[in-house]
Amino acid sequence: MFDNLKPSLRRKAFWAIDAFRRPSVRSQLQDLEDQLSAGPQALAGQRERLESLLTHATGSTEHYRPYRGCKELASFPVLQKRHLSEHTDAFQSSAFAGQPLPVMFTSGSTGMPMQFRFSPLKRCRQRAEVIYFSELAGFKLGMRHANVRIIRSKSVFRYWMENQVLFDPSVINEAWLARARKELKHPAMVYLTGYARPISVLASYCLHHGDRPDAFSLSSVVPTAEGLAADERQTIERTFGCRVINRYACQEFGVLAQECPNGKLHLNTASYVFELLSLENDSPAAPGHVGRVVVTDLFSYAMPLIRYDLGDLALLNLEPCPCGNPTPALAELQGRLVEMILDSRGQMLSPFILVNNLREVRGITQFRFLQRTADRYELLLVTAPTFQEEARVKNLLREYLGEKANIFINRVNEIPALHSGKRPYVINEYLKESLRCGSGATLQTGAGNPSPLLGGERILPNPFRALNP
Repeated sequence: MFDNLKPSLRRKAFWAIDAFRRPSVRSQLQDLEDQLSAGPQALAGQRERLESLLTHATGSTEHYRPYRGCKELASFPVLQKRHLSEHTDAFQSSAFAGQPLPVMFTSGSTGMPMQFRFSPLKRCRQRAEVIYFSELAGFKLGMRHANVRIIRSKSVFRYWMENQVLFDPSVINEAWLARARKELKHPAMVYLTGYARPISVLASYCLHHGDRPDAFSLSSVVPTAEGLAADERQTIERTFGCRVINRYACQEFGVLAQECPNGKLHLNTASYVFELLSLENDSPAAPGHVGRVVVTDLFSYAMPLIRYDLGDLALLNLEPCPCGNPTPALAELQGRLVEMILDSRGQMLSPFILVNNLREVRGITQFRFLQRTADRYELLLVTAPTFQEEARVKNLLREYLGEKANIFINRVNEIPALHSGKRPYVINEYLKESLRCGSGATLQTGAGNPSPLLGGERILPNPFRALNP
């Protein structure tokens, strides 16, 4: 069915429909192109947009009203996710009261899934960002592509129209891997994006089955939502014979940055104001030192996000990038290192199933999931005082972890960052210990057939790199 319509016709259909949108994606795409190529001259436009946002936020939201008249970003407090989660209504702009705005959920990569409301302008801006940065990665609208992501909101027609194949990695077993491998070998499949860790697993699987780069037509792989270890990246590039291009993005904002050929993450300063703040306080991080990534969204009018602490750590690139891109860049990004989970049967699970389940339970403000052994799991929860949903949460998790899973839920007052400053929401102590001791944990891929995971003959020298905090 996907082959019935050429990519060029799909593009024309998209832009024909977009011509009737107000605002249009094309107008936002043109603005991105203009702003991100303007170099230092773009700072004036950014400053104007920032002043407009601050005036709007202080005049239409309960949270920012006390800062009315403040025109400098540093005058506003740094916004932590927990505060936003507990006082969501205070951030809603009265200018959009009564309007049916779309609701977006975060991935919960810090253990705190939340929901946001976007204006029509913000939604168009997000779509334009994806198009703009995907084109930099060699992908154009209408081309056949695969997305590794847990999402069920699109219709079958929309998947067909976008020429997209979804690989839902909720459970990564032999059937999932075999189907994804077959789809990726389609001669028209040119682009692969989505959760980094399942893509790494898929590359390892293809390599284990003897696939060579000439079996695929991929021009680029763009992992999102979580970080890749160096050996995982090398395996993906070796397996598929194409570049891996890291993208820094999140649901509450959009595309924040994308990697250039020189390995630097160039910031999307057309849509956002970035700050790197000290690990100790809210002052700017010293040059050459790692800082906390704090972002102000210039287009978040329905729910203004000013100086929002993403929970990630980064190092600013201090020298002009040889690629010629004039925008500032990150030399290094830390955080978003998400570990895989094994259920009590030994099957791999995407950690994002936790978010999909826990975000449906009201009263949870933060969590951390730990796998202690092959069948013992612990969930740390920060909740509202009236929370009484432990039994429901256990049942939700047991659907994926299996009936033999030993699940323990502990309510705590706070889930602190690790010594490194990172805030992972999944920690797999079982895999870490298996790797350290060489005990040879195995993955069950279906029909009772074990596939090597750690130790012995591995799919990779380290297919699920135990990312030490």
